[in-house]
Amino acid sequence: MYRVTVINDQEEIVIHSENNNSLKLVEDSYAFGINVINSFQFALHISNDGIGKIFPRKSKITIYNTLLKRNEFEGYVVSIGSSMSSEGMFLYNYTCLDEMGYLKEIKQRHGEYHNLTPKQFLQTILNTYNSQADEDKKFELGNVNVTNSTDNVYRYLDPTKNTFETIMEKLVEPLGGELRVRKENGVRYLDWLTEVGEKKETSIKIAHNLIDSNELIDSTDTPSRIIPLGARIESDDPEKTDASEARITIADVNGGKDYLENKSIKDVLNGVKEETVVFDDVHDQNILLKKGLDELEKLRFNRSTELNALDLYLINKTSNSFEVGNYYKVSSPVVENDDLRIIEKRGSITKPWLSNLTIGDKQLKGSAYQASLNKTNQLLENYKNNLANQSKKIGSISKNQQLTDKVIEEQQKQIEDAVKRIKELEDANKPPDPTEQKGSDISEYNASIDWAKFKATGHTFVMIKGGYGKESSQINPRFAAQVQGAVSQNIKIGMYWFSYATNVQEAIQEANLCCDLADKYRANISYPISFDWENDSMKYANSLGVYPDKQLISDMALAFCNRIIERGYKAMNYSNLDYYNRYFDDRVKKFDWWLARPGVAQPDVPCTIWQSELDVDGTSRGINGNADFDISFKNY
Repeated sequence: MYRVTVINDQEEIVIHSENNNSLKLVEDSYAFGINVINSFQFALHISNDGIGKIFPRKSKITIYNTLLKRNEFEGYVVSIGSSMSSEGMFLYNYTCLDEMGYLKEIKQRHGEYHNLTPKQFLQTILNTYNSQADEDKKFELGNVNVTNSTDNVYRYLDPTKNTFETIMEKLVEPLGGELRVRKENGVRYLDWLTEVGEKKETSIKIAHNLIDSNELIDSTDTPSRIIPLGARIESDDPEKTDASEARITIADVNGGKDYLENKSIKDVLNGVKEETVVFDDVHDQNILLKKGLDELEKLRFNRSTELNALDLYLINKTSNSFEVGNYYKVSSPVVENDDLRIIEKRGSITKPWLSNLTIGDKQLKGSAYQASLNKTNQLLENYKNNLANQSKKIGSISKNQQLTDKVIEEQQKQIEDAVKRIKELEDANKPPDPTEQKGSDISEYNASIDWAKFKATGHTFVMIKGGYGKESSQINPRFAAQVQGAVSQNIKIGMYWFSYATNVQEAIQEANLCCDLADKYRANISYPISFDWENDSMKYANSLGVYPDKQLISDMALAFCNRIIERGYKAMNYSNLDYYNRYFDDRVKKFDWWLARPGVAQPDVPCTIWQSELDVDGTSRGINGNADFDISFKNY
């Protein structure tokens, strides 16, 4: 589902493949949220292609979601470490931040700004940032729809603050809204929106995809009393500084009190908790009072809920995956059945079906706080009662065995289905087998094979040529004998078909002919059946006046592989690196790949079988004639 790539000066290196089981992160974790700098941590085994090629602050990291076909994370490496476990496994550890982190690297410059809209002030901050930032780290101002009551701001810029701190302190915290980094056509934009995300149909509920939940109603940052402060009152004292100058208050228009109080919150807090609210651009006490009352009305207790849930989108059980900013209907004994918003998501790409979600943005007025607690207690009481009732029902159901069996059978089927799908996901992301599988590919040109010797030299699989073209007369005449010999020594068997197709229909004919042959030995075919398009395939097509391009060859490979799967077999594609890059598109590359890549220490594109030596003497393996040597990274 995920592909992780390292980029250094336009050179890309895959360090975690969605297809190649030998190319995986050992462990990882991510933390995504709203108005925060997202992070990603991972560890690599010393055999990974990325070792020695990942550098702090230089290497860029992307996480590509192959299901959603988009980047889930784009960032850069900030630290590298190493560790060794008690079992002796040596790992390299990396910490990454997303591109929002660039904003923390540049300080602002001192300035005083008047009568700018929030959007104009954000543009001013970005202009200062861009004037100092490296070219590949600059931001364009994106979509902005946050305003204030007068749509203008009066702000100082502090040179001791970095750009991210400045945006948060001067704009986001006083005016609200949410930041988002967005990429379009290679341009990096910074959006500032009132809210990021949308409402989704996917639900999170007990006995479906909810594992557990915890709810917190937090009063830590909620005051019972606010003190509105307006513009500074200039002083004639030359010793006075900005920080020590007095400000306009509401005392003269509020019965001598410079504060406003929320009694219901005070009662809940059992006392006074004060907070100041500053309005630099307000010079009139009555306007300051009105703004203060508006702020008082906004006071809420923050409610957040932490959930551990299964992301059933990965096994096609729901229409939407869990994403930060979106709303989902949440239902559990201690959470209201309501559309609530994900404000933080933590998890791992190596176990993508598990998500730790923080649900927030549900704020409660002081008067609603106690009611909420009472409601939660009632929900718990109802849940206890429901459990008791369920226990009684179970006792009654036991008297009716037929109904009991039906209920248990349905529940057992659902459990088995979920366990099966999760096991499939675990298998797809587990580390490779301790040893690579050795094998060879053979054809009609290998007249005799000593299969006992083949096995004794450590070979566990063989890829046998089924034939070529679309005529039955073109089937490998030694295929039956070669299958029988491999079976006699418990050697696993796969097939390949040399394609002479010049169109999609012919490719399907070749696949059908290949499967007709395979059907006679179905129980013995455990490795994939591969589409094989090579230089001679191209020459044959050219001789007929057909000049296949990337589109046509990919169409034919896709048609062949899909028909192989329809006939009940695993599908694969074969090519060398040149053809892989020139003639096959991403539709075909989603299948397992058999890569001809001799003369290198290891494959440089994702593959599950590596043809590491071509046309080598097979005598030492018991093979008469030349035979290619293969390594399988997947134990089919």
